[in-house]
Amino acid sequence: MGQVYSGPQALQCFFSMGTVFYVQLDSANFHEGSVASGTISFSLTKNCPAISVYLSIIGYESVMWKRRVRSGKHSRIVTFRDYALACNQRFQIMQSNESFLPGDYSYPFTFQVPSGLPGTYVHASGGYSDRAE
Repeated sequence: MGQVYSGPQALQCFFSMGTVFYVQLDSANFHEGSVASGTISFSLTKNCPAISVYLSIIGYESVMWKRRVRSGKHSRIVTFRDYALACNQRFQIMQSNESFLPGDYSYPFTFQVPSGLPGTYVHASGGYSDRAE
């Protein structure tokens, strides 16, 4: 079944021309290759020219660890960090050649969760624990 991806089910995405977009996911947990679905909603307070609505999924894999470094009689803890782009995909949800009147709009969407994304990792041993998401 692969990695399990977890996250919030409802997100307030961004502002565009004074409009707030909301994304509501049908589930907060996904497996690579599974189909994710939900709804993008927004409200318009004035007429809007023809628009396209896209859902962008951008994610980074990050890692952080600490290591004690000794130099003679002295030691210090050094923190190491690194990250890499894990996903950068854009899905067209809707396109219209007609103007939109003021009102509330909702559009359902589905997309396939890409393979190879990092999942959640938790490690505990002795007097320390690690958690990576």
